[in-house]
Amino acid sequence: GTLITNDGSTNKAAVGVVGGALSFDGADDYVVTTQNVGITGASARTLEFWCKVNAVASSQSILGWGAAGTYYSFVPSIYLGHWFFWGQAYDWDTGVTPQTGIWQHHAVTFDGTRVRWWIDGSQLGTGADLPLLNTTNSAFYMGRFTPGWFGYANVGLDEVRIYNRA
Repeated sequence: GTLITNDGSTNKAAVGVVGGALSFDGADDYVVTTQNVGITGASARTLEFWCKVNAVASSQSILGWGAAGTYYSFVPSIYLGHWFFWGQAYDWDTGVTPQTGIWQHHAVTFDGTRVRWWIDGSQLGTGADLPLLNTTNSAFYMGRFTPGWFGYANVGLDEVRIYNRA
């Protein structure tokens, strides 16, 4: 992927869960892939990652893919102080406040019908039925989503994995 910064810095490395990790400052850093994800429509998927929240801001896109438009995105985020799934008209406020300063393991899945989110093996809950999810094939973003949507993330990310199964 390509690291985008507006402060002239190119070193965004941090100590991670396993070796190094990426550190995003919540102001102007993000990574975008040059290849599309390849998981589209209502296909099953799992997005797995380690995340260390440095500060809980009102609006942070952690990572994801898709496009602007109804049901076109798959973006775990922080919004209004909670873990929040952004799906473009299918949004889910988990009601769970992120813990800061510790690494936590996340798995966000979609099985063709529902989104589920786990942190450290505990399920946060289940989003409503989403038979219309139609995620577009796009680049993958970390630390921000498509420019103009939500804000930059103030987090560390490590061991990010995308699977085409729930």
